[in-house]
Amino acid sequence: MPKGIPHPEPCMVDGCNEAHYCRGYCVKHHARWKRHGDPDVVLRERGQFWDRIDKEVAAPCWLWTGSQDGKGYGKTGRGRVHRVVYEALTGSIPADLQLDHLCRVRNCVNPAHLEPVTPRENVRRGQRWPQTSA
Repeated sequence: MPKGIPHPEPCMVDGCNEAHYCRGYCVKHHARWKRHGDPDVVLRERGQFWDRIDKEVAAPCWLWTGSQDGKGYGKTGRGRVHRVVYEALTGSIPADLQLDHLCRVRNCVNPAHLEPVTPRENVRRGQRWPQTSA
């Protein structure tokens, strides 16, 4: 089949069930392979991104100092920063789950302060505690 037309076979990356797009990869993994030479790369450790995280020794939260959305969550071209950092340092987030900020600080990106939960649980927890942005 010509390049760019989805194939019936799945992507050859373990755990990915997306349709084969090119060179055995789905669209997402092909783009990663093309950009980084590795289909498993989620985020390159570029100083520009990681320099925007304030990991002050005295504070338990890792605060995103870059741009934020209207709700106080850190944002980047890849999406909400807490999700990007969690996936880079911990692993993928199941599609049916959201990340709950256990510290209640929306611009915190410390993976130890994030827990994958169902949307229902995330809403339930959010009603009990005031959310803040440091």
